[in-house]
Amino acid sequence: MKYAVLHLSGIYRETGSMVHSLLSMKREKHFRFDHFLIRIERILSSKKIDRIVVICGPDFHPLLWGGAESVREQLLRLAEAGKETWFYSADYGPLQLYLSSACSIRMIHPLGTLSFLGLSRSFLFFKTAADNLRIKTTVLRRGKYKSAGDRFRTDRIDPHNRQQYEQYLNGVVREMGEKILSGLDKRQNDLDDLVEGMILQAEEAERTGWVTMVKTSDQLRREWKRQKYKSSSLKKTGRSYGRGRKKIAVLVFEGAIIDGESKRDPILGQAVGAGSFVKHIHKLTDDSSVKGVVFRVNSGGGSATASEDILNALAELQEKKPLAVSMSEAAASGGYWISCGAERIFAHASSLTGSIGVITLSIVVQDLLKRLGINADSLKTGPHADLGSALRPLTEKEKRMIDTSVEHLYRRFIGRVAESRRMEAGDVEKAAGGRVWSGSDALQHRLIDEIGGLQNALEYMKERLNMPKAKVVFHPRIRRSLLQRAIAQSPGDTFAEAVLKRSFQRTSVPFSPLLLLSESHLWTGGTHL
Repeated sequence: MKYAVLHLSGIYRETGSMVHSLLSMKREKHFRFDHFLIRIERILSSKKIDRIVVICGPDFHPLLWGGAESVREQLLRLAEAGKETWFYSADYGPLQLYLSSACSIRMIHPLGTLSFLGLSRSFLFFKTAADNLRIKTTVLRRGKYKSAGDRFRTDRIDPHNRQQYEQYLNGVVREMGEKILSGLDKRQNDLDDLVEGMILQAEEAERTGWVTMVKTSDQLRREWKRQKYKSSSLKKTGRSYGRGRKKIAVLVFEGAIIDGESKRDPILGQAVGAGSFVKHIHKLTDDSSVKGVVFRVNSGGGSATASEDILNALAELQEKKPLAVSMSEAAASGGYWISCGAERIFAHASSLTGSIGVITLSIVVQDLLKRLGINADSLKTGPHADLGSALRPLTEKEKRMIDTSVEHLYRRFIGRVAESRRMEAGDVEKAAGGRVWSGSDALQHRLIDEIGGLQNALEYMKERLNMPKAKVVFHPRIRRSLLQRAIAQSPGDTFAEAVLKRSFQRTSVPFSPLLLLSESHLWTGGTHL
């Protein structure tokens, strides 16, 4: 018989880079969920592989808890299929305890520790620094929970922001605690002891039943070798699994939402342009071999106009073939906008979603420049031709102009959700106000249809199409040049890579008064920052 090794290492991502440029060069190690899922499918289809060891590295890092839910869902599939699953981590924290609760055997390093101190989220505020530098900011928003501009609007956590994230974090801890206790056959008071600060050494963690044994992954693999178990390489991952000419496409959207073409932005990171992404939607719309689409979303939001363009393209696709949405770590603000039109929406219990609100942020550096001895002057053909310039503050009339547009867009957002979700606008507004929700809370507010991950969405689509053995293909397919592939395969930043990165990075962000902003990324107004 054989065993397979699954490595959990790097920052969680749904797929590879979606940016077709030199700025998509490898910067940090990533864990790709699409590759992980395909490996799981190959293990499940193999009768020779009956053991799996999951090695969780110290650098494995889902940015939000929905990524951990996605991984655990797949580990459960292995266990339910009768595979013997072993989990190894040098140290155990909340993430490792949560993932290992889906496995039959848990190992810890002889010098490792086990703890569960809870979850936290930190916020940085720049208002005082901006005031000291004489940088002026104006935040206009709809939704008292819309917090992306709080970094410049206030110098501490806003009461409404505290309320929404405390509810979110408490809900996540409650959900993961239930899974840990049921999977490890422990009681609530056992977990409470860990929350209160108990840290267990490896031997004590084994003695109290939190882990099964104290052993390294290398020791385990050497034992299996002596038992004549052979390692399965699983070969090349590819972009699909299953057989047949009829396909279900998993279309992944991951990153900030912007107008135009996709790019890697120094502020936003991976930014997916509507101009680029709509082309991928049209390809699937016109592909007769694709019978249904699962839209996998991992985005905190972005441009309103870009979100509308993507939603319109998805509506055109849905006229020809069924469309379901699977929310990953986040599908909030613009990420929710592009998700709400599907016939069925799935979200993890801890997916960050909602944030139905609008915000714009204007930053003015006029006083800072004067302090540095730099004077600015401009020519314009109308009194508002330089609206949004970082070189002068907004007038009261301009604030009213932009605020009117923000209000109009907010009403459009609510109307969009009401129409797509078949709800009354008043009911949508109760769940709006820019507030973020966990998937579990979003279900109560009818913003989603079902708690479940990508696998649940795929099973729904297979049943919907009566295609139990459909071929599943991941999209979009970004073709990269030889230079890009060579750079992506390099072990680190070479001198040439560093020069290329520095040469291609942009230093400004175009101003738009109508933005749906991420809760984790800050978009700034002003053309020269």
